This record gives sequence, structure tokens and C-alpha cells, in this order.
Amino acid sequence: MGWSVQEVKLKGFKFFKDEFTINFDGRHILLYGENGSGKSSIYWSLYTIFQACLKTQEDAQKYYIHGNEQNLRNRFCGEHDESSISVKFIDDTGANTKEVEISNTKYPFTNPIAKSFMEKSMISSDFMNYKFLQKLFDYPNSKENEVFEIFEKEVFKFLQFSKPLVDLDGNTKTVTDAESWWKYIQTIPEKLPRNTGKNWKTINMGTPMYKAFTKLIDEFNSEMRKALYSLGLTTETIIEREFENSVNIKFQYEPVTFNTIRPGTHKSHDGEIHSPKIILTAKMTDTGVVDDSPIRHPNSFFNEAKLTCAALAMRMAILGTKPTAGPDYASVLLVDDLLISLDMGYRRKVIDSILKYREGRQLIILTHDRSFFRLVESEIEKNKEDKKWKILELCIDEDAGIPTPKIFEHESLISKAKIFYYRHEYAACANTLRRAYENVLKKIYPTQFTLAIKTDSLDNPYQNLNGLICCMSKFRNYYVGFPDLVPNLTNDRQLILNPFSHDDFDTPLYKRELKESITQLEAISKASKEVIVDEEKVHVKTYRMEIHNDFHVASADFAFLGVWDKVSYEGVDYYGNPKVRVLSKTEGVDVKDVVGLNNLHHAVYNAVNLNKEAAPIPFNCISLLP
Repeated sequence: MGWSVQEVKLKGFKFFKDEFTINFDGRHILLYGENGSGKSSIYWSLYTIFQACLKTQEDAQKYYIHGNEQNLRNRFCGEHDESSISVKFIDDTGANTKEVEISNTKYPFTNPIAKSFMEKSMISSDFMNYKFLQKLFDYPNSKENEVFEIFEKEVFKFLQFSKPLVDLDGNTKTVTDAESWWKYIQTIPEKLPRNTGKNWKTINMGTPMYKAFTKLIDEFNSEMRKALYSLGLTTETIIEREFENSVNIKFQYEPVTFNTIRPGTHKSHDGEIHSPKIILTAKMTDTGVVDDSPIRHPNSFFNEAKLTCAALAMRMAILGTKPTAGPDYASVLLVDDLLISLDMGYRRKVIDSILKYREGRQLIILTHDRSFFRLVESEIEKNKEDKKWKILELCIDEDAGIPTPKIFEHESLISKAKIFYYRHEYAACANTLRRAYENVLKKIYPTQFTLAIKTDSLDNPYQNLNGLICCMSKFRNYYVGFPDLVPNLTNDRQLILNPFSHDDFDTPLYKRELKESITQLEAISKASKEVIVDEEKVHVKTYRMEIHNDFHVASADFAFLGVWDKVSYEGVDYYGNPKVRVLSKTEGVDVKDVVGLNNLHHAVYNAVNLNKEAAPIPFNCISLLP
């Protein structure tokens, strides 16, 4: 993909008061967030920083400066608090990164390298949300569906002409987009030579510069017609082939004019540029249609779903003209709640169409629609692309008084429990916590502690949560010194994790106990297990434990009768105590034939007159014999 977004940091911007980090890891993103969770603030933060490279420093920084009437600062921030957006990009080798940050005190685009990177990235990327799609056809029956202002703001920067702009001095520019042409044209009238005498205010239409300018306008109109015609053809293809929609849209172009005769006069020219019109009409493509004349008021004729598909197809047609990610820029397609008005049939088609852009672009899909979220998630699973995506969920913590967003990776049970907690779905939170505790304990327990002594199910031979909790003291004895990270787990199981005890979810006590149980779960989930001697070596391989004290040496050869492993927590290793069979031993090692590894260790270091504190740990005095 070339470059992609690795990380986004927001601080004091829109919904985010404190610094908030979203780790994209260069992968595609599917993010669910309910309305009011900050989801759209993520959309606008990326849109804002991508667009900033095209603005002056003053215009780019106005969103972060206290007192500016256009600022987008978080309303809980004080006058001197920082407001910023930072985006870190990573290349597809994973070896190189670039960071771009803009704030009330920082403007990165005085650096030409950063400016070039973001300009190319912006041209290659696209940002789509339902508001743009709705605006395209949001006109009453009494008005033309005229969208020039929308195109000027949203589309011109992406609409490419067939040739570069040549200015009035004959200099060929590097730009080919409609926005650059249009902005340049708007700067010319005030520079044109004026008449002398009593007509000194009027433009001299006989000068070479005037004639060159009118020629440039003609070229703009010609290029715009060609670009709109091409856009229309591609849009129709997408509508027909991908969405199977029975409505096509057409672009009717009315050209730019300049220095026209004033109404009510014969010779008085106004010296002004008159913007073009871009009128959207529609046409039915159903089989058997008799009247196929243009429909000039689509909003009054078609349902919202068909119009949304048509508008989306047009935006995808524009995206298809853009370059994908390259060696010196990123390419992002960010979509935010595009499909609010679409039924299931259309949604599947649109999802398939959007996912086609994942090759060469980083997809970032945001939604507050749970069913749409699950549809996309199921497509990711079906395509076996789990490692290429991060699936996130955004929630709100209101306990602190100030709404604080929390973000979680969707796949872990701990994350799901937190999500349910912050959504106030306490029964679901408790049930998920129960499963999460079972999952975590099974991962760090030795196998013998996880298996049920008696079970009626061959499919599930494992202990339930109650059985696992009962083994906690055995676990801590087996891994000597392991701390008690879940002191309240027995009570929690009985009071809040028992599926039959959920009858007082809304009490403050219940909510507090749930949160404390989540904290306990997070603590013990930090523990990890590593196997030292696996099952293939049990009973088969011979090991030697040997300990020295000056000139004294004691040893024992033995075989493991069970797996030997260690559990690590916060940088400390706690070794297991499996049974071993002693095969031979030196004089003075007083130990039975079958003992725990720790008992063998005790016997060997005692034989050379060491105590436990002075003796090496078992891991450092055991070796595999040839």
C-alpha cells in the first residue's frame, strides 16, 4: 500500500478533551461507535489534517485557537490548553514512519517534504459521509437540482482535467484538477487592463490579456464538459454493474460566462465572472419504461435508497480516477455512516463495492449501525482477512463527569466486557466477565487444574468458573510466590458473575463491583505462560540438576513426569512444580524416587550446604542430557 496511517492522537479537539490515541497499526479499520461517542470527531480530525496542507497557516490553525469563532476545540478545555491533531504514518516495510502534527502552536507545512507528502496523500485519498450523499439531491420540487457549490467545495479538488493549467503568461503548471483551474480563473478579472477616460472602470476587451483570459474560460468549459461526461459514464457503470440500481444520473453543464451585458442595457458589461451550473438529472433504466425523458427533480421521484446508491456511485467514480498509495504518500478511504437509508440487499452490494478498494488503499470504516458493523465484520471473516484489519469499538465513560471516550479492540472478551459496561448493559457485562475469567485462568493454569474430575460432556471436559476458582490456591502453591491478584473472585462469582443473580443491575453497588471485577480481570490477564519442557520431552528425555558450592557438587538425573512451565507477571517469573522421577543422584541428596521439582531442588542445594536464598533457581541449574 505504500504508506498508511499507523496512529492518530487527538487532544482538545471536538469530542476529545484529554489526549486520545487510536492505534491503526497500518491496517484497515472497522470502528463501531454509538451516536455521541466521538466517532464523527475521528472522521473530521482526519479530514481536517489531510485538508490543512492546502490552506494558509492562519486558515489551518483557526480550528485549534481559543477565541476563534471557527475553532473546533473541546468545550471542556481552558484557554491555555493545547488543541491538536497528530497523525503518524508507516510504510509497508514497517521500517519508516512520518509524523504530521497541527495545533494551536504548530503548523507542519512550512516543511516542503511534509507539505508534499500530505498534498499527494490528500489527492489520493477520499472522505465520504452520508451528509455529502444527502446534499446531492436535497432540493424541493420547485428548484433545480443544481450542485455547483457542492462540487466546488467537495469534488473539484478531485476532478481531473485532461491537460494541465497554462496561465496567461504561457507558463504550464503541474496541476490538472478543476479546483486549481477555477481558483486561478477567479483571480484574473481584477488584473485585466481597464479602459481610459470616462469608461475607466470597465475592462478593455481589446487587449491580448483579455483575449487570452476568454480563451482560458472556453478551455475550462470544454474540460469541465469532458470531465463530467466521463464521470457520468463511470457512474452509470457502477450503478448498473455493482449496485444493480434502476436509476442513472446525468450531468447537465451550463458554462462559465464572463463580462456579460448588464440586464436592461445594450453595451454595458459587468466585468464579473458568472459561475457555471451543474444540474443533476436522473433517468429510469427499468425494462419496459416508455417515457425515458430526464427526471429533473430526482428527490421527488425516487426513494432515498436509490438516490443514495446513485450518489455513492458518483463518488466512487471520482475515487477510481485517483492514484493508490505510493512510495512518498498514503492513500486512505474513510467512510462514515454511508448506508443509513439502505435496506439489506443494497447494503451487501455497497459493502462488496467498498471492500474492493482495500487493495492499494487503507480503508477506515466508521458506523453507528450495529447491523452494518456485523455485516462488514462477517465479510472480513469470510475473506479470511482478520490480520489485515483492526476491529474497534468506541464507548463513553461518564463516571468522571466529563464524557470520556474509551476505545477497545473488538475481539477480546475483556474488551467486550468493558464495552458492555460503558454501554450500561450490565447483565451482558457480567456474563462476558464470567467467560473472560474462565478464558484467562485456563490460559495460565497447568492442564491438570483446568480439567474437570467428573464430567457428563465429552465435548467440554473443562472446569467451570467455580471449579477454576477452587483451584486458585493450588495454582499459587504450584507457582510459588505468585501474587493474589483476584482476592474477591469467589465473592464476585457468587454475587455478580452468577447468571442467576442478575436482578439488581442498576444499583450503584452492583455497578461498582462490576468495575472492580474488570480491574481484577485486567490484572490477572497480564500474566503469561511459557512452556520450558513440553509434552514431547516428558518421560522421554533425561535432565540433570547440578548445584555447586565452592568445591562441593551435588546432582540428580531425572525425567519430567509432567510439563514444566513458568508464569510471568510484571517482569517476575514464577516457575511451576511438576512431578519428576529421580533416576540417579549423588551422595547426600536425600529425596524419594518421585517428587515435586521444588523438593528435588531443595534436596540438591541442601546436599552442598546452601539455603534457598543462596541457591540458584531450578531454571539455572537444570540441563538436558545428550
